[in-house]
Amino acid sequence: MNEDIFTHFTKTVDDYDTVADKVVLKNDELHQQIVDAISGSPSSILDLGSGTGHGMKLLLEKFSSCNVTGIDFSPKMISQSTMFLKEFSGRFKLVKGNFCEITFQGTYDVIVSAVAIHNISHKQKEKLFAKIFSALKPGGIFIN
Repeated sequence: MNEDIFTHFTKTVDDYDTVADKVVLKNDELHQQIVDAISGSPSSILDLGSGTGHGMKLLLEKFSSCNVTGIDFSPKMISQSTMFLKEFSGRFKLVKGNFCEITFQGTYDVIVSAVAIHNISHKQKEKLFAKIFSALKPGGIFIN
């Protein structure tokens, strides 16, 4: 991952969702579309680049018996997510790490990523997509 991107997202937290709504066209709608694309009742979802927990909250609200794991490299984002998602205590897990480098723990019905993957190189994407495929349960889906 580009060091400038790492530095930017490590520093930016307090107004991330407000800024994202202006920079990422229809950011809220994007997250909602990801949630709406999931059918059935998944028991486990992995969110790559989970940021402030915005997408995780939508997933936890819609799928009340689902556990959601978020991975983000920013300690500040992890901290903010922890506070933002506290009402879902026991149903979510946050992992500090670079999703390109860490080993995913377990398998998932659904793996999602709203915008984080566009920050990595094509070579990294190729490796990540293979890792994602290996971490999906049979019949599982990946939404990006």
